[in-house]
Amino acid sequence: MPMIKITPDPKVLAALTAAFPKPPTAAAKALAKYIALLEQQINTALLNGRNPEQHKLDIYSVSLHDMMNRGGQIGPNKTRVHKWLKDNQLELIRTVTKGNNLTGRLSEVKLTPLVSATEQAASPVASADPDVQAAAILEDLEKLIIDEHDLLNRVCPELAQGISREELHRIYDVLEVDVKSLGNYIYWLQHEADRMPSSKQEHALTQARYILAVAQALEGKYLQRKKPSDFGRTYYEGVSIQNINRTLRSAVLGDCWEYDIRSSVVTWKMGFAKDFLKEVQSTQTAADYFKYTLWYINNKAELMLNLRSSVFTKDSNVAVDLQDDLLKQAFTAICFGARAGSTGWKDNSGKWNNPAIVDIIKNSEERKRFLAAHIVKKFIAEQNALDDFIFSKVAIHAPGLLKNPAVQTLGGKPAKAKVLAYLYQHAETQVMDIVRSTAIANQYEPLANVHDAVFFRQRLGENSKDRIVWAMRDQTSNPYWDLKGSKIQRFSRSMRLHAEDEAKHKTRIKEEERKAAATFKARNIADDERGDAVD
Repeated sequence: MPMIKITPDPKVLAALTAAFPKPPTAAAKALAKYIALLEQQINTALLNGRNPEQHKLDIYSVSLHDMMNRGGQIGPNKTRVHKWLKDNQLELIRTVTKGNNLTGRLSEVKLTPLVSATEQAASPVASADPDVQAAAILEDLEKLIIDEHDLLNRVCPELAQGISREELHRIYDVLEVDVKSLGNYIYWLQHEADRMPSSKQEHALTQARYILAVAQALEGKYLQRKKPSDFGRTYYEGVSIQNINRTLRSAVLGDCWEYDIRSSVVTWKMGFAKDFLKEVQSTQTAADYFKYTLWYINNKAELMLNLRSSVFTKDSNVAVDLQDDLLKQAFTAICFGARAGSTGWKDNSGKWNNPAIVDIIKNSEERKRFLAAHIVKKFIAEQNALDDFIFSKVAIHAPGLLKNPAVQTLGGKPAKAKVLAYLYQHAETQVMDIVRSTAIANQYEPLANVHDAVFFRQRLGENSKDRIVWAMRDQTSNPYWDLKGSKIQRFSRSMRLHAEDEAKHKTRIKEEERKAAATFKARNIADDERGDAVD
């Protein structure tokens, strides 16, 4: 479903035809195949999102390896189209940065003057009626699809093979899309997202239009191909409910309830607290020994309030409503093994690396105050104690894990942060399976899953929620698990649409009043004239 349409300069086809005149249609077919692949790669780059620099310079991440090997061949010697275009100074893309097979980075390319790219954007919708908006947007999206079967083959090639329902659900998670809500979101992006950076706006719009097109082809459903990871989590290939932004997620799902594990990674670690205290022969309770960890779990808002004033001054360039979010990101990074140092280091390849904390709290003075804060220092000490304890038990209870390349450094040594991430993600998968199965047993069907969160169409009843939480605790022997719920609202008509609708309504009322007054006046004149005639 190309959203970018590429048109080459006519002289490209003319030169290719002159070089390969037989059979007569060979050049046109070869060039069309090459362009189709280029369109696909560029649109994939848009779906994955371009960073601000790429957006500014109008460059895209593509696989030059694929362009060379999948871009088609022509002539008796099976000349690769990509190579022929480059050798004859007719290349359609110019390499800005070459990719790296070792790191998996794609090449960055820019379209040359020999090609024009036009965005097939949905046309403006005149009506303020959400139903009309969504219908018009869908109609435009239908025009963007070269062939509906081609779209479905890209999303789910198994459908053409007559896949069974059971097999479909084994390979995919089926997502129900709120089409009207998503249509409203697209309208908002096109007309009202004035404060959103253009690169983010482009990314969100591309993803939203893609999801809506697939949902239109599948009667309101969107397929997410499962992609299990070695670390235990299930991801999805391509655009999914997991990798879209939260606002777009709300637009896709519509009215529902999100339930996520409260402070999941910290709570998982606290499941080892009892064994830790026993091993170190401490007489303290878990509540005393891990005071700051439990403070973070049980009353995060209060902890942040105590910390915020010591980190951010009144002159901080971080908005007040964003400060807590920044602190939460920093705590999460610490929980996953981020270094507490405030400076970076060079790895074996000579590449400079910044600690995650540096990338989160960018102001050096604020970062120093954060790391020097009593709350943070105590929290880090408690986390380190649990991390070391959990890691030490792996060699005893699961020594084979330490030989798994997925948790090793480039030098072949077990990396503690990777081992802990592996253990946590498997534990997360286990406990979320318990959440879903217990919810289903209580007549609540999950709508979507995002790692440590699950979405339901309806709010969980208190009794049902309690049963789920107790199942989490009992089946894992971790008394700290808990769920917190939040309501998600569908993307409704915007204030601008509402204002436009109100203005049109008022204009319509005034016009009707004017017509009524004119009719009334005309009727009175006619009555008077009839009266004069009678006299």
